[in-house]
Formats: sequence, structure tokens, C-alpha cells
Amino acid sequence: MKRWALPGLLGLAACGRLGFDPPGGGTPGDDAMPGDGPGSSIDGTMMMLDAAIDAAPTACAAAIPINLGRTGPTSTCALPDLIDSCAGSAKQEVIFKFTASASAGHTFAAYNPGTQNVSNSTQMFDATCTLVPSCAAVTGRSFAAGQIVYFVVEASTAACAMIEFQISSP
Repeated sequence: MKRWALPGLLGLAACGRLGFDPPGGGTPGDDAMPGDGPGSSIDGTMMMLDAAIDAAPTACAAAIPINLGRTGPTSTCALPDLIDSCAGSAKQEVIFKFTASASAGHTFAAYNPGTQNVSNSTQMFDATCTLVPSCAAVTGRSFAAGQIVYFVVEASTAACAMIEFQISSP
């Protein structure tokens, strides 16, 4: 009888502790678990959504600054995979930051290095790092002088891709 007394008491103590935590977690510093807070779910769906929302500003902060013209060969594995864009999930991307020098129309595209073959679709972020819902091989837009935009180019496969990104203005 005595050999079950200690495990039994520990089990009751644990059950009481686990069974009486208020749903939704508590105050910071308590034993709250991931998924306990407002807007979270037990299966982690909202936590993944929160991570995706946080990924865009992180990705934009690490963007490679570019000017008009064509970049040298750049790998889509230059940065960690943070964005699910044109190519879908789990594809490596590279993000560029462009500041328009004049108000004008601009075209942009990702090419295979040393060719005129467009290799991957491009998607644009605005200055607040919010995706603009459009993916295209070659895109044209007008930008105001000083306007900051970001471009994400994802590899079309799970492997890394080498691209040359070009922005031109007539």
C-alpha cells in the first residue's frame, strides 16, 4: 500500500494543477503554453498565421537594395525562407528593395543569368511590406519619386535558383 502512496499523491497534485488552469492562459510569467493567448488555437493554426505575418517585415528588413538596371547573379537561397509567394510554400526566395529615383513607369523581371529568359515569377510588396496580390513573369508599374517597393522572387522548385533581377524605366 505504501509503495503507491507517493506516486498517487504526485498524480493527484499534477491532475489538480493541470485540470484547474484557466483556459486562455494567464498573465505573463506564469505557466502559459504556446497557443494559450487570445487569437491562438490549440492546433497552432493562428500561431502559424502570426508567424507568417511577422515573416514579411523580417524579410523586408533583410532585402537587398537595388537600383535601375540588372543585378549580378543572385541566389534565391541568399536569405532564409520567410515568405510563401508565387511559387507556393517551402520555396527559397530572394527579396530586393528598390527606391524609385523619379516618377515613371518601371518594368521588372527575374532572368536566368546571362540570358533574356524570364525564369521565375515576381511579386511585389509595398513600402509597409504588405504583399501586392499579383504574380507575373514581367510586370510594369508606375512608381512615384522616392517610393520604396520590395520584390520577392521565389525559386520555382524546392532547390535554390540563380537569377538576375532587372528593373528598367523608359
